[in-house]
Amino acid sequence: MDANKIAQERYLRVLNDLADHGFWDFNRLLDLHYRNEAITRDRFPRFESCEGVQRFAVGVEADVVELGFSQGQLWLKSIRLNEREGEDRKGRGVGTELLETLCGLCDKHRIEMSLTASPKLGKGWGAEECKRLVGWYQRHGFVVDLDWEPNDSSYEDGIPMRRPVQRRELELSR
Repeated sequence: MDANKIAQERYLRVLNDLADHGFWDFNRLLDLHYRNEAITRDRFPRFESCEGVQRFAVGVEADVVELGFSQGQLWLKSIRLNEREGEDRKGRGVGTELLETLCGLCDKHRIEMSLTASPKLGKGWGAEECKRLVGWYQRHGFVVDLDWEPNDSSYEDGIPMRRPVQRRELELSR
């Protein structure tokens, strides 16, 4: 079996494990909600395809995580916290908890994760905010792609990063 096919199978295992961690297929969740049907684990079919971007609603706040598969890797497209009017959830560990769950599942199923660390468009983020975001991802095992070279305008497009599979259990047993 070729490496891309193995990575696709691992990606599907991650997707199918997410519901056990409170990540609900966004489109299926909306469908059940609008049809006024019960939202239970058995109403969410298993993922069978790597096509397209998968959107997940997470927790009672309905935060959104978007994932895709490309070049043998899980691509983290976005983590968006649902911010209600007058409520700032930044700094409360919500994004960290979501990212740690994804990282743990990627490690479990041995698939690398990639992303583009980019500022919130229209929020006045600049190079310093982008650097802080990169630092946050680095604390979770991500590294900046070696091909990326910083310049003043490159922060607007985001910084490509990847997270190799962490083999903590192997290191601990040595």
